[in-house]
Amino acid sequence: MVRTGGRWKRTSPHGRHLASGPSVCCLDADGNHDYGRFARFTTDRVRLAYGDVDAERGKDTWDLRVFGRSGHLDLTPIRQDWLREVARAWAGAALVRVRSKSELQHRVQSVVVLSRVLASGPGGGADPAALGRADAERFLLRVRSTKASTGQPYSPRRAAGIVEDVAFVIREARDLGLLATLGPTFAFRRRDGGPEWPAMSRAKRCRLTSSPHSTPN
Repeated sequence: MVRTGGRWKRTSPHGRHLASGPSVCCLDADGNHDYGRFARFTTDRVRLAYGDVDAERGKDTWDLRVFGRSGHLDLTPIRQDWLREVARAWAGAALVRVRSKSELQHRVQSVVVLSRVLASGPGGGADPAALGRADAERFLLRVRSTKASTGQPYSPRRAAGIVEDVAFVIREARDLGLLATLGPTFAFRRRDGGPEWPAMSRAKRCRLTSSPHSTPN
């Protein structure tokens, strides 16, 4: 709480940080107050305190702190406008259900892999109505040879995880009415990710897709 005009006023967590003044987090290496750093810290906390959830959803890079999480969600690598909007709407709906930010981030990163494959095909994947099962099968073939950020091909399990994530997002987006113009045969079947994947527990799949070496480039 802070005292203003002779009255005590309850503040948000971000407001309490502001009221405390330059704290330990804003000291330089010698233990002196770094006022430039404090100014940036204050600006960041003010922006968060007045952050608007709907406005944040409209951006291509989300500050997940606005939604009570940590980190960021980057939609900019998704090249097709329609697919980026689908990922944005799906992520907005999923925020209230996912258990961790990493689950949300990994699924969006898997959509980035789909975007790259579609971009390399006819029309660059710009027209969702023109996509069909042949495009889905091309994605299934390419994802097994796509290079990960380590410079090595994805492992069979990681490739299967990407397929599972994309299939999940496409299925949920259709259920939410977000893919009315997508070709009806652009869909994924139960065993498209590989024979071993459906038998794994969800917890094991999350561990595999949370590997620090499994993030798509």
